[in-house]
Formats: sequence, structure tokens, C-alpha cells
Amino acid sequence: MRAVPGAGDRGLTGARAVRHRACAVAVLAALSLGLAADEPAFSRDVDLIYRKQGGYALTMDRVAPVGNANGAAVVAVVSGRWVSRHDFLAPQLPDRLPRLAAGSILNPTELLARGYTVFYVVHGAEPLFTIPEIHGHVGAAVRHIRHHGERYGVDPARIGIMGGSAGGHLALLQGAPSTGGAQRFPTSAAFP
Repeated sequence: MRAVPGAGDRGLTGARAVRHRACAVAVLAALSLGLAADEPAFSRDVDLIYRKQGGYALTMDRVAPVGNANGAAVVAVVSGRWVSRHDFLAPQLPDRLPRLAAGSILNPTELLARGYTVFYVVHGAEPLFTIPEIHGHVGAAVRHIRHHGERYGVDPARIGIMGGSAGGHLALLQGAPSTGGAQRFPTSAAFP
């Protein structure tokens, strides 16, 4: 018997390789159905504008639990290598969670199950914007959420922030004291 291409080092041949692949596909399908069943009920608002700058609309997605909201929110800064794009949040559909979040720190499943509303913030990216400007974008998003807390169903005093990679750096910068650092990291323009 000859080996089936792609069977790897397992030495699987012919019908046995086909059965092995069919079993693997069935297991993956069952796992994906199980994951979908464990997903809490949520609603998703896509591309909410939190700021306009230089002809660009800076946006975020809001993912809120249905039925068990506790009034608290988490801002998830979507950023890697100081780049943030809308396709990181694909599919941008109101009934689907972002794929980026599935296997990362930005996965909202547990937060939604516990009643937290999650805001995925997409900031301006390098090289078009500098890191201090990007820091200001994240600050503007947080201020926007606080200002519109009632509309979004969140308590302005109960907002946390997280991120991975550059998003983690930006989240940490939001907690840094602004005394003396305002010139280095402006949170910028007038806000409504």
C-alpha cells in the first residue's frame, strides 16, 4: 500500500488514512458545536464611532450580555505591533463574536457569562499616527464609554481595560498617572 499524501509521519495508508481523517473532522465538528453551545447570549454593535481625527473615524465594537448584564465593562484594546484594524474583529456581524478573540486574552466568553459588557477598541495605527496619539485614541474611547454609559448600559465607575501585545501596553498607559506626563502622552482634544 502507498502512503496517502498529507498523512504525516503516522504511516497511515489507504482506507485507514481516510478513516483517520474522517474521525478527526468529526471530532473537530463536535468540538466546534460544543463551543458554540457554551457561548453566552449576547448582542453586538459594530463600528461605534468614538472619535474623529484627521478625516478618520475611530471605532469600537460593543459586545453586551443579554439578560444578565451587571453594569460593569471591560475595554479590550485590539492592537499588535501598534497596528489595529477592523479585520481583526471579523466577522463584523451582530450575531457573531470576533474570531480574533476566540483563542486569546481578548476572548469575551467568560466575561459575557459573568455579565460584563466588552468594548473592542480599534485605534489609529502606526505609521499614520504616533504612539502618543494612539495612547490618546484609547483615552478618548474610555472617555466616550464613560460619557455614554447610560446608553451603553454600563456604570462609568466600573470600567476595566485589557489588551495583549501593544494593546497591553496601551492598557497599562491608561492607568499611568498623568502628572508630568501630559506633554509626552496627551489625551488630547476637547471631548463630547
